[in-house]
Amino acid sequence: MIKHYMEMNFGMIDLVLDAGHGGRDPGAIGPTGLQEKECNLYIAKKCEEILKKQGITVQQTRADDSYIGLSERAKIANDANSKYFISIHINSADIQTANGTEVYSLVKGGEGEKLAQRILSSMVNEINLSSRGVKFANFAVLRETNMPAILIETCFISNVNEERLLREDSFKDKVALSISKGFLDYIGISYKEDVSVTDDDSKLTPLIAPSQASKDQGKQWAKNNGGTELFISLADLYWSMYSAHGNINPTIAYAQAALETGYGKFGGSIDESFKNPTGIKSTSARDDSADSYVRFKSWKDGVSAHLDHLALYAGADGYPIENTTDPRHFAYLNGKVKYVEELSGNWSASQDYGLKLLKLINDIEGVTVVDKFEDSNIYEDSIIEEKSEEKETIKAVKDKLLTFSEEIDNLKTKYQEFSSVINDLDKMISYKDSENERLLKENGELMDKVKQYGEVIDDILNIINTRAR
Repeated sequence: MIKHYMEMNFGMIDLVLDAGHGGRDPGAIGPTGLQEKECNLYIAKKCEEILKKQGITVQQTRADDSYIGLSERAKIANDANSKYFISIHINSADIQTANGTEVYSLVKGGEGEKLAQRILSSMVNEINLSSRGVKFANFAVLRETNMPAILIETCFISNVNEERLLREDSFKDKVALSISKGFLDYIGISYKEDVSVTDDDSKLTPLIAPSQASKDQGKQWAKNNGGTELFISLADLYWSMYSAHGNINPTIAYAQAALETGYGKFGGSIDESFKNPTGIKSTSARDDSADSYVRFKSWKDGVSAHLDHLALYAGADGYPIENTTDPRHFAYLNGKVKYVEELSGNWSASQDYGLKLLKLINDIEGVTVVDKFEDSNIYEDSIIEEKSEEKETIKAVKDKLLTFSEEIDNLKTKYQEFSSVINDLDKMISYKDSENERLLKENGELMDKVKQYGEVIDDILNIINTRAR
């Protein structure tokens, strides 16, 4: 594999594969919720796996669930000076019975149309879906790319039956194989069954392996190359933590951190405050702005995420794992990259990324330690920092409880005041009731007297009337 990279022309690759949609853009969604972006990425990665075994150099526009703009996809292919471009999509329609496969190119009569015809024919033969033909459209990824380019609409995710097929990895594997065979047929290469790369594996540099360099060699190398004091101290984390994170070779991880951060000088969109030694992006990343990168709580968390991501790539025992600080710990990456050389086009779009990293690794392993290095306290600082954050959280909770307790005391005081007012009102009501009873009694007595007086007056009037006769 190293020999293959050394012999290839870094100025051109054979094919750029473009998994449509991604990140915040799910693409079309099937009747039972299957998202187009998931299927596109699976098929594109499977195509890459197949074609690489056939000796084809491949680069992806996206290797994970990230959002990339249409023009940026075309730019990736143009910057890579790719010979061909294939964008992979799943179709959708308002009519749920719509079905079949179609392939788009920009215009009639060009190499794009020829490539589209060859791949469509291969797909129809392999996956047994109806052909909707080669069509032409002014899509951005077809218009803005500098090489023969096509866009594949595999089948209809809006069709219940075809969505059911897309849920089967075996079907998506057939789709990838048919695309790969069609591409190979177009460029005049016969597809070889049961291609094995075992013979080349002995020449590769595995990510999981004992380190051939000591921690002090790493520090000496970093110092010789102008590394910052903080970056030199990161060696303590890498060499102390690697065994708990898939046994990733710490020399490889440390060299990669140097490559990504400029030996701790950073200088890109992020700085030292991010505690992110390899520029890991968040799952919602949209571009290369600072907001797209993860801010880790401590250097321990940042190094842990780096090691876990490499261990996932390498297919380390027990991976993928839960409770990792790696935000892009996607299960489909498990075992995809077992060697340093294969980080090209995966960790980085650059096709010479693996070679650059190999040179740094060799430099570390060959350095002579001349300075005396003491263990730094960066590991302890990370722990102290985490404990400090925990203490701050506990303090915040205590402060909230204290405030709540004070509010309860205030409520109690107000309740007592309110109770006193209620008691006064009860007394007033009781007094009023008592007065009402007294007045009613007096009124009854007065009514009796009025009745008596009325009877006396009636008697007097009767006597007067009798005498008057």
